Amino acid sequence: MPADAHTHDAVYDLIIVGGGMVGASLAIALSGRGMRIAVIEAHLPGADTQPTYDDRGIALAYGTQRIFEALGVWSDIAQVAEPIREIHVSDRGHFGATRLRAEEEGVPALGQVVTARALGGVLVRRVVDDPALDVIAPATVTEAPSAAHCQRWRCWAACCWASCAAINRCFSAARAARGIVI
Repeated sequence: MPADAHTHDAVYDLIIVGGGMVGASLAIALSGRGMRIAVIEAHLPGADTQPTYDDRGIALAYGTQRIFEALGVWSDIAQVAEPIREIHVSDRGHFGATRLRAEEEGVPALGQVVTARALGGVLVRRVVDDPALDVIAPATVTEAPSAAHCQRWRCWAACCWASCAAINRCFSAARAARGIVI
């Protein structure tokens, strides 16, 4: 859901701080499980300033590919990924080396290589387009409660949002009382 579509009195079951690769993947994985989820991100979705979505090459293991398949995003990632068909491991100047080949292992690829920017683009589009997720950006968390108290979080937002209400459940136990202020 777009950042400006959330209400000023939103109550969330879960708030994910950070919409980088891990935060976005977690949001996608938990979406559709009956929770109201917000992602607080310091950068606007799709902004070139998101530091984890740069031009580094990321090698995704075959197991990671299968996780992304289960999350329903692999078909989009596959369009921008290149397969790893062979891996050569050695220590130059020393005895010994090993080679792994996808064909010999009975898999289509040992992994995939994709730029962090391309992977991030897929993940961010999925998060932003998901009506079960609220993206609050640009915003940063400046104070968080301890798990024992879990009553008040303070966030700073770079735009003019007033206040949001709190987490309904904190760590699935504590009662929250209007704990998020944006």
